[in-house]
Amino acid sequence: MVDVLRDAGTDVRGDDDPAATETAPASTRRRVGLVRRTFMRPRRLLVKVHRWLSIALLAWLVVLSLTGAWLVVNKSTGSWIDRDLYRTTRGDVGPEAVAAAVTKRLPEGSSLYGVTMPANGRGVYQVSVGVPEPGAAEDAEPTYELFYVDPGTGKVSGVRNDEEGLTHWLYRGHMYLWQDQGIAAAFNADHGWCRAVKGVEPGGVKGAVCDVVPDGEDMVAWLGLAWIVVLFTGFYLWYWPGVRRWATAFVVRRGRGRFTFHLSVHKVIGLVVFVPLTVVAVTGVAFAFPNMKGWFENVTPAQRGAEMWEPPEALLTSTKAAGRAPIGLDRFLAELHRTFPKRTVQIVAPPSDETGTYTAWMTSGFDPWTREGGAGNVWVVADQYSGKIVYDGTPEDVNAFDQAWSNWSFPMHAGDFGGTTTRIVWVGLGLSPIVLGATGVVMNLVRRRKRANRAARADAPVAVG
Repeated sequence: MVDVLRDAGTDVRGDDDPAATETAPASTRRRVGLVRRTFMRPRRLLVKVHRWLSIALLAWLVVLSLTGAWLVVNKSTGSWIDRDLYRTTRGDVGPEAVAAAVTKRLPEGSSLYGVTMPANGRGVYQVSVGVPEPGAAEDAEPTYELFYVDPGTGKVSGVRNDEEGLTHWLYRGHMYLWQDQGIAAAFNADHGWCRAVKGVEPGGVKGAVCDVVPDGEDMVAWLGLAWIVVLFTGFYLWYWPGVRRWATAFVVRRGRGRFTFHLSVHKVIGLVVFVPLTVVAVTGVAFAFPNMKGWFENVTPAQRGAEMWEPPEALLTSTKAAGRAPIGLDRFLAELHRTFPKRTVQIVAPPSDETGTYTAWMTSGFDPWTREGGAGNVWVVADQYSGKIVYDGTPEDVNAFDQAWSNWSFPMHAGDFGGTTTRIVWVGLGLSPIVLGATGVVMNLVRRRKRANRAARADAPVAVG
């Protein structure tokens, strides 16, 4: 029994060892309560689940941790790596001149999606555009580029392709394990085994198989669910039941051997990161499995079907032009400042066509969205000809549970909710699974070596004097 409990991560020499009640002599054995006996029963199974599932996930966890840690801070470190993109001069030419300067450099058919204001662009304007591939079909996905513009001169300082470079490669690893088109490119539009032919999905047995083959995002989400199982089984094994364990929960034991030292480090780090790491894991899985929102609405007071930042379709269409010209981004910005003087404008976007609207992301009150180029917790829509504000979508349009899902999920996942401070903390959080994995591997190796030594001693011949 002692070996079983040691496998469960307990220290049989410590006062907090649950084995003490089962290995002590009958005369000194403490009575074990019914609740404790009940919760101790599944430990043998949970030990195996926790250990072997952790080993199976170890390689993925290393990839997830390293890529996630970089993605948390890549925006913040951009100004150190590419300083020329963030050089500024005094003055501000305004978003309209900036958009015009970028548009002049774009080929025909390009689309301008938004202009990030200097307040959210680390001092410069950042313009998001979509550039069509030469000769591509009209509905083909464009190339997404980001232009950096000096606010003082209105000159373009540089351009980044959002789908090139190390960061995008790491993003693909984090999101899809580099299986963007499914395992072995099964969903590749040109030659994938599960591709649609002339718009028709595969049928028959092939279609049934393709329905269950996960794409890269689904595969990572299932691995994320397995990681949640590891987190909860670990919490159960190390901290439940028994209040004596909590009394020494943050104690790192030295001088009692490698196993005990790594076990205590494993337990301390596990307890510290359990709640935030669970939040990160659950939110990550939810990005891939949108049906989880329905479950969330069923088990909480969240409103069924309630959505943030989704105005009625009619409000996204401007009135007829009737010979009028659009008001322009500068006048739109002035209207935002006049109507909402206490808010900060983060991103403005022009209409996509003659019936579209001007839109803007603004910050009102506490805004968990602090990422460069992605701030704003209020979405505002205005008629492109009159400048009239037709929609003002704030978090208060829904209840606190809907806000938790829509307004907080990504900031909590990426550590953006507290700005630079929480992003730095989230880097450590992202790397913690590697430390947990390393300490767990060491414990397993020590455990195996001790068992081998015990077996060797048991098999050794007894010397006869």
